[in-house]
Amino acid sequence: MAVMKNTGDRRAFLATGMGTIVAVGVAPAVFATTVAAHSSDAAWNAALAEWRAARHALETWHGSDEVSDQLCDVEIVAWRKMLNTPSPDRAALKVKLDELLRVERGIDCTNSWEGRDVRQTIADVARLLGDA
Repeated sequence: MAVMKNTGDRRAFLATGMGTIVAVGVAPAVFATTVAAHSSDAAWNAALAEWRAARHALETWHGSDEVSDQLCDVEIVAWRKMLNTPSPDRAALKVKLDELLRVERGIDCTNSWEGRDVRQTIADVARLLGDA
């Protein structure tokens, strides 16, 4: 997540899209994940919580298309962060693989898997199987 210098400029804050997040109540989950995690479990849990909060905000928003687009952008960033955070255990890996199946089946049309996501997931499998 990008860190914005606090200049006190409201327009700059709103331009980052963070004003929208605060307005719709996603801020606590999103900002809570900016605290550095000291373990892979903490990093994974933070990334997963951030993505789930962003996804929930997007799925439950019934307002303007402009805000919906901003929420979608936030959800996609959180999605990428979750996928690229190493899975600390098999349950975390299963979350990633279940989401891969949702994308592959067309259930989740807003997200996709990129090469780096697949490479991270393969590295997770190898590590959790003891091959890494």
